[in-house]
Amino acid sequence: MKIQMKKASVLAFTLIMMGVLLLAGLSLSEATLRDRRTALDSGNSLQALQIAESVGNTAIEKLTANTSDVATIETVIENGTSIICSSGPSGVGTYDILFYKINEIRMECGEAAEDVAKIKVYGKYRGTARVIDRAIAK
Repeated sequence: MKIQMKKASVLAFTLIMMGVLLLAGLSLSEATLRDRRTALDSGNSLQALQIAESVGNTAIEKLTANTSDVATIETVIENGTSIICSSGPSGVGTYDILFYKINEIRMECGEAAEDVAKIKVYGKYRGTARVIDRAIAK
């Protein structure tokens, strides 16, 4: 009878240890998945920021180089670039670009390009959005 009790206690001990190891393994895999998700979200956020920066820098370059007092935002921005005045695709993501006068009044694409004082660009990539807000030096 004692031998059978020893076997039963060894079996119980083994089952308890397997349960503990299983819980430790599940915790480790959950932590790994969370880290992977965080890294993916960080990469998406960086890509969205790069889209916003790229579109914003090109728009600022075009607006500051504009010498015409009759050119509209649309003609200045879209001349020689792949940027569409209000929103559009940008390689792997999309963007929305907004133009503002000096007193924070939002402008439309048909208004005079020389009146733009600030831009906001929203870069979007795989459900993640980042925004830049830049003043136009005149």
